[in-house]
Amino acid sequence: MIIKLIDIFFLSRPILLPTVYLFMVLGFLLDKDLSTLHFYFDINKDFLLNIIGFSFVMLSIFLSNRINDYEVDKVNRGPGFIEIKNIKLAKVVEFFYIIVGFTIISFSNNFIYYAILYFIALIIGYLYNNKPFYFTGRPFLDFLSNALGYGVVSVILGYVSSTYTFKFNMIFQQDIFLNIVAYFFLMGAGSIGSTLPDIKGDLKNGKITTPIFIGIKKSLILSIIFLIISLILGVKTKNLIVILSSISSIFSYMLPFIFKYKEFSLYYTYQIGGGVLMLITSIFFPYLLITYLFFYIITLIYYKLRHNTIYPKLGK
Repeated sequence: MIIKLIDIFFLSRPILLPTVYLFMVLGFLLDKDLSTLHFYFDINKDFLLNIIGFSFVMLSIFLSNRINDYEVDKVNRGPGFIEIKNIKLAKVVEFFYIIVGFTIISFSNNFIYYAILYFIALIIGYLYNNKPFYFTGRPFLDFLSNALGYGVVSVILGYVSSTYTFKFNMIFQQDIFLNIVAYFFLMGAGSIGSTLPDIKGDLKNGKITTPIFIGIKKSLILSIIFLIISLILGVKTKNLIVILSSISSIFSYMLPFIFKYKEFSLYYTYQIGGGVLMLITSIFFPYLLITYLFFYIITLIYYKLRHNTIYPKLGK
């Protein structure tokens, strides 16, 4: 049973959690000076509880995605693929994740705000993963779901965690709002890029993702437009994280044009920009890099010992 639960845990893709933390940290830093390099080490109880609680909620969404996309994943056999040997147990664990997540944030000061945002994340996750909605296989709705879930909900969660006196109208302060919009477009571009390598399997299983609907070339152009918008917003708000991440991502999204759409260049579109975003944010908030290294190492060890393969790795 323990082995089965470990398999389900890694089936839930904990390697994606640092991306969730990344956008929560970006929210936590919204009212900080991001025009020059600074180190921020102070965290409060709410932020810590929120990180742990939202981890479980997102694991439930990731697991739901794996369960519902299992047939597609079997065709793609992409990086990190794991066979589901007990779907009933996986669904029980999915529900357990949600219960644990909400229980943890019940001890926080801003519980009501967190609970609302958690519910919004779960609704987006449900619409993304489950038929007949199945936004993961619908053009434009696929990347919009991710952009809203990561670039907006996760960022606002982090921002709420940064203060004990949060009020909803604080989100609409000019620089705060513009930075949230910038993160929305950054994540939108990243989401489009992440679907580029999966076109073959998605087509075979009836998914009509944005790259399938409008083509790889137009998808890359759309992503670059998003990144230009985020760059402009980053310059306006003097957000060094947004500026450097947007510039590096624009470069990475041009690589498929240079290498004639070869598979490795499609992976690099979102991996390079995402890596730069993670690295720069980790300079401002060093704890973030520690979480990434932790999940990277345990995932690497699991896949090597359990499946005799190397995952994760760049270009796959």
